[in-house]
Amino acid sequence: MKVSIKEIKHKGEPCIKMTAGKYTALLAPTVGSNMLRLRDNKNNIEMFHFDVKAQMKFVKKEPLFFGLPTLYLPNQLSDGILKTSDAIYKLPINEPKRNNHIHGFLHLREFKVIHKEITDTSAIVKTQYIYNSDDEFYQYLPIDFKAEIIFTLTDKGLFYQLELTNNSDKMMPVGVATPTALQCPFSRKHNKLDYALSIPAKNKCELNNRHLSSTLADLGSYDEKYLTGNTETLENNIDDDMYLLEKVPLKNGYYKGFELVHTESEHKVCCEVSKEYDFIIVGNFGRNHRFISSEPTSWMINAPNITDNNMYTGYREIAPNKKFTAKQYYYSV
Repeated sequence: MKVSIKEIKHKGEPCIKMTAGKYTALLAPTVGSNMLRLRDNKNNIEMFHFDVKAQMKFVKKEPLFFGLPTLYLPNQLSDGILKTSDAIYKLPINEPKRNNHIHGFLHLREFKVIHKEITDTSAIVKTQYIYNSDDEFYQYLPIDFKAEIIFTLTDKGLFYQLELTNNSDKMMPVGVATPTALQCPFSRKHNKLDYALSIPAKNKCELNNRHLSSTLADLGSYDEKYLTGNTETLENNIDDDMYLLEKVPLKNGYYKGFELVHTESEHKVCCEVSKEYDFIIVGNFGRNHRFISSEPTSWMINAPNITDNNMYTGYREIAPNKKFTAKQYYYSV
C-alpha cells in the first residue's frame, strides 16, 4: 500500500499532501489547520468540498465553505457574552444583525506542523497552535491554552483528533465543532435530488430569530426524514437544522455521526464521532452551492448562556492543566 507525506504549495499556500491506499488528503496548516480535501480515488468521490480553481484568499475569507475547519466557541453567543463558572467574558459582536458573537477564532489561525510520521499503514501529521497574549483575541478571552490536531490517514479513511490543553489558572470553556463541507453531489454528473443525509437525531433544537437555542423539541415529519435517509431537502435552502444526536447501538458498540448517500449508486461518505459531540447542525449556505455542511458540535448554540437547568446543552469546562479530547472518523464506501 502506498503511504506518503509531501510538502507542496497549493495556490501559493504551504500545504501537506497525504496519501494512504485509496485516499488522498490535502491539509492547509496555515488556514486553521483545515483538511481542505479528502478524496476516494478508487470510487472517484470528492468527500469534502474542494474547488481546484478557488484561490486561497477566498478560502481564508470563507473557511467554512471548504473541507474540515475546526471551530472553538462555535456558532452564536448572545450579545457576545460567554459565562463560565468563574468569570464572564465579553466577546466582540461579529454578527451585528443578530447582536451575537459567532465562531470564535481558531479556524482563522496559522497552525504549525510539529510532527510528521509515515508507517506501513498510516500517514500522520500533527499541528499545533499556542494561544496566549500574543493573539489579538486574548483581550476578550485571557485564557492561555494549547490546541493540537492529529490527522491520521489510512486505507480505512481519515482519523481526526482534537486536543485542547488549559495552560491558564482559570476554568476554560469548551465548545468545539467541525462544519464539514461535504461535496454534494460527488460528481457533476449527479443531481442533489439523488442524495440523502442520514442523522441519528433524538430531538430538534429549536432556534429563535437570532439563531439562538430556545428549546429541545420532538422530531416533526420534516426532521424524521433525517432518520430514514429520505431527505428530499438537499436541493432546497437549509438554514441550520440543529439536532441532539442519539447513540445508535451496533454489534460492536454505538454509533454517532452521519452519512451522505448517493441513492442511485449507494456510494456514501460516512462520519463517526466520539461521545463529546452531542449535537449536529445541517446547512448549505443557500441552495446554489455544491456542498452541504454537516457540523458535529459539542454544545448547543449559546450553551454557556442558557439558564434552563433542565435542558442539556453540552457545555463543558477544562480545569487548569487538564486536557479535552474529541475524535472523528471519515470514510467512504
